[in-house]
Amino acid sequence: MSEMQSADSVDMACRALKTDLTFEFHVRCRYVPTATTVASTRTENLVHQRSPVTSQLDTTFLLNAAEQRRLRGGGKSSLFSCLLDEVFAVLSARSVHVWEIGTNLEPRLLWQVGQGEGVQDHAQQAVLGQVNRVSHVSDTSNDDSLSKWVTSSEIAAGIRIVLDLAIPDVLFDHHQLIEFVDVLADLHRRSMVTVLLEEARRARELLQILARLHSDLDPVRVATCLASDPAEFLNCHRISVARKTSPTSWDLVTATAVNNPDPRADASRQLCGIVQAASQAATAFTAGAKQGFPPGLVGAVESTTNAISDVHLVRPLTVSGRWENAGWAAVFEGPADGTAVRSEAALHQICTHAALAFQNCSEHSNSGIISTFRRVRQMIGRRRVVVAGGLIAAGLFGLLVLKLELRIEVLGKLVPSERRFVFAPEDGVVSDVFIEDGSAVTETDRLCVLRNEDLEIQLESVDGEVASTHARLAALESLRGDRNLAQSGMISVEQAELKQRLIALEAQADILNRRISRLTMNATMSGQVYGDRLQEFLKGRPVQRGQYLFEVANPAGGWELDLRIPELEVRHVIKEQAARQAPLLISFAIETDPEKELSTSLSRLSASTEVDEFGRLSVTATAVPGKADLLNPRPGAGVVGYIHCGRRQAGYVLFRRIIESFQRGWWK
Repeated sequence: MSEMQSADSVDMACRALKTDLTFEFHVRCRYVPTATTVASTRTENLVHQRSPVTSQLDTTFLLNAAEQRRLRGGGKSSLFSCLLDEVFAVLSARSVHVWEIGTNLEPRLLWQVGQGEGVQDHAQQAVLGQVNRVSHVSDTSNDDSLSKWVTSSEIAAGIRIVLDLAIPDVLFDHHQLIEFVDVLADLHRRSMVTVLLEEARRARELLQILARLHSDLDPVRVATCLASDPAEFLNCHRISVARKTSPTSWDLVTATAVNNPDPRADASRQLCGIVQAASQAATAFTAGAKQGFPPGLVGAVESTTNAISDVHLVRPLTVSGRWENAGWAAVFEGPADGTAVRSEAALHQICTHAALAFQNCSEHSNSGIISTFRRVRQMIGRRRVVVAGGLIAAGLFGLLVLKLELRIEVLGKLVPSERRFVFAPEDGVVSDVFIEDGSAVTETDRLCVLRNEDLEIQLESVDGEVASTHARLAALESLRGDRNLAQSGMISVEQAELKQRLIALEAQADILNRRISRLTMNATMSGQVYGDRLQEFLKGRPVQRGQYLFEVANPAGGWELDLRIPELEVRHVIKEQAARQAPLLISFAIETDPEKELSTSLSRLSASTEVDEFGRLSVTATAVPGKADLLNPRPGAGVVGYIHCGRRQAGYVLFRRIIESFQRGWWK
C-alpha cells in the first residue's frame, strides 16, 4: 500500500521541510546562470587552475561551474551530482561521500566518488554547523597526508545531510564548506519534495483507477476499464483481458484501444495461448524477449508468437492471486528496457480490485430470476425439475379452469333504522343541556336550549316600533273630530300608512318569535340520545346554524348496516346485481363479536359516489340484518363484510388486485 500511503505522508513531509518549494539559497550563494561563451571559458579555466583552495570553495563559483558542467553533459545529470564533482576536482579529493541520516539515526549513502568506501561511523560523528576531522592518514606513495573531514546540515526536523571528504592537508575556509553543505541540503530537500509530490499524485491516480473499476456491474465494461485506464499509469504498451470459457480455452474480451478484438486475429490467439499456458502451469510469470518464462511455458509461448519484444506479465484476476477458479486473467505488456510496470505493489492492487469487481458482477448477475432458477435446478436435479415443472403447470391450469367465489370486502357500521339527527337551528351559544349520552327521551322532551342575543335585540327593537306605532294611531284618532275636512283627509292617509307599517312590524315580530322558540330544541321521537360527553362538549359552547349536535335513535325499532363499497370495487357489485336480478348475499361480522359470522342481503345501493370520512371515494350500501342475530347491539359498532359477486376464475379471484393494477396502469 506504499503508493496509497504516500498521499498521506506528503503533508507530514512538507510540514517538516523548513524551506519554500522555490529554489532560493542564501544571499551569498544565490546562483545566476551564465550563458555566454566568454563566461563559460573563464569558469572552466578557473576550475582547473591551482588557485588557493579558499577561493575555489566559494559557493557562487562552485554553482556556476557545476551548471556549466551540467550543460556540457546535455542536462542529463543533476545539479547535485555536478556540484559534488566540482568539489571533488577543486579539492583534489581522494573521495567524497554524501550521507543522509534520518530519524532512525542510520546513515544512508546518497552519493560517492573517488577511492575508498564510506564509513558510517564517520558520518555519525558529524555535527550541525561544524567541520570536524575524524581521521588522518599518511600516504607514503607521494609523501602526502590525507584528512577526513565531515560536516552536516539539517534538511528537515530529524533529517540531516552529511558531507564526508577525504582531501590532502591544505588550508580551507570552514565557513565556506558549511555554506556549501547548506546548498547541498537545499538541493536534496527540493528533490525529496519532488519525489513526495510525485508519489502523492500517483497514489491519487491509483485511487481513481480503483474507483472506476468498481463503478459498474457489467463485466465487459469492467474489463474495458481495466484495459484502458491503468495502461499509462503502469507504463504498459497494452493490457489485454481474457475470460475463461472452458477448462482448456480462453477468449480475449478487450485490450487497450481495442473494444471488440477479433478472436481470429493472430495477436488474439497469441495472447490467449500465453494465458492458457500460464493457467495450465498454475503460475503468474513475468518474461520478455523469450526469456524468463517458466519451463512449462517456453514451448507454448514459442508456438503462439514468433518474437516477444515486450515484457509480458500474466496475472490471474483472483483475490488470492492463484489460478484456482480463475475466470479472468490479464496480460500486461511493457517495454523490455527495464521500465515496464513501475510499481509491483500498484499492479497487485489493480489486479486484486479488478478481481473484486468481477466478483461483484458475478454476484449481481446471479441475483436474477433466471440465475435463481438455474441454481435451483442444479440443487434439486433434472428429475425433480421435471416434477416441479409439472406441478407448476397443473397449478396454472387450475387457476384458469377452477372457479372461486368473488367476494368484495366492505367496511361499515351498525346503526339503528329509526334515528333523527339534531342540528343547531340558529347561530348561538348552548345555554342549557338537559340530556346525556344514553338518556331515554320521549317525544317533545326538552333536549337543550340555545341563546342568540342578536335575535333578542331585534325582537325588542320591533316590539318598540310596534308600541310607538300604536301610540301614533291613537293620537291621530283623537284629532279627527277637531279638524276641518281637509285636515281630516290627511289624518286618514297617515292612519292608513301606520296601519300597514304595524302589520309589517307584527309579521317581523312573529318571525323572530318563531326563530327564538326554535332555540329550545325538543325531541321529535321517543328513543335514546347518542352523543359523546354532551355536557362537556356543548354547554356554554358557540355553535353555528346546521352544525351536528347529537342524534336520537330508537334501538327497539330495528337495525341496519351502513356499508361503504370502494369506488374501484363497486363495478363488480353493479354487474352481478344486474345479472342476478336478486339481492346479493352479504356475509359480515361485527367487530364487537368477531367470532360470529352473520349473513343478510343487500337492500339498497346508492346511486352516487361520495367521499367517506377517510377521504376515499366510495358508494353507500345498506343492508338489514335479522333482529335475532344481533345480541346487545351498539350504535356505531364496526362491521366487516363481504358482498358475494358470483364465481370467477380462480386466477382472477386470487390475483385480482395485481391484474387490475396492470389494467389501470400499463394496459391503458
